[in-house]
Amino acid sequence: MELTAHNQLLRVDLERGAAISHLTLIGQNGQSKSIIEPNEEFKFESSLLFPFPNRLAGGKFSFQGKTYQFPHNDFGQPNALHGIIHDMTFGCVEESTSTLVLELKYKGDIPYYPFPFKLEVKYILGQGSLDIEIDIENSGSESMPCGFGWHPYFNLGNEFDDSLLKMGDMIKVEVDELSIPTGKETPYHTFDQPNSFSYITLDNCFIYPSDLRERSTELIYKDKSVLEVWQDNQQSFVQVFTHPNKKAIAIEPMTCGINAFNTGKGLRVLKGGESWKLRMGLRYK
Repeated sequence: MELTAHNQLLRVDLERGAAISHLTLIGQNGQSKSIIEPNEEFKFESSLLFPFPNRLAGGKFSFQGKTYQFPHNDFGQPNALHGIIHDMTFGCVEESTSTLVLELKYKGDIPYYPFPFKLEVKYILGQGSLDIEIDIENSGSESMPCGFGWHPYFNLGNEFDDSLLKMGDMIKVEVDELSIPTGKETPYHTFDQPNSFSYITLDNCFIYPSDLRERSTELIYKDKSVLEVWQDNQQSFVQVFTHPNKKAIAIEPMTCGINAFNTGKGLRVLKGGESWKLRMGLRYK
């Protein structure tokens, strides 16, 4: 499906978990920028990640006295990665010139996540912006553990070495050889001010300071235009990944940390019938 508001383009793949397959925005300078482009090398490209983002150690967790085992899909490492909805099919419940509302109804029929839910995503294409609103409802009667994330890769083409990143005062989550947190968290100041990331290999989870109402990370392109990736204050984590092909950087808002089903860090438990609303998006300027 497509939106073309304000001479921009948003393309969404309903059969790939309502992931964005293309996004072009026009900034304040009037210039058009290809923000998201398809690339078969980008795994989980712009996927919505639920019931957990990032990694689940060993693919296993326990909840209310029962143990559940997800299959391992972490590219050779013994972890489960990015939940279950990235390859499910969404339906369209509302469409206008600037808005798409898409919905997934899950019956809880997968043994390792037997918790029914309804997930609605609203994409709103504004002038130089994309707002994303998420509404998650526990449609069952039992409590449901969950976390949410979004996995966009931002296209850099041949500008990787000339682009900058700004994150502010962050906390870095230290991980072991399987990319699972060790429990150690350290202050991280490399991107307090705009800085090149061309000399760093990033695949790290960061925590925003708790006093921020809205959290954001800025990607500064070669032409000095800026893409702001923002997330509401329910999303205290962000994963940043520089792709080995040096064509893109992933900046991934998350409500919880790595392995949250086991650590409880940022984990949300929804009671039967309870809903949870989240907001995030992009501003190109």
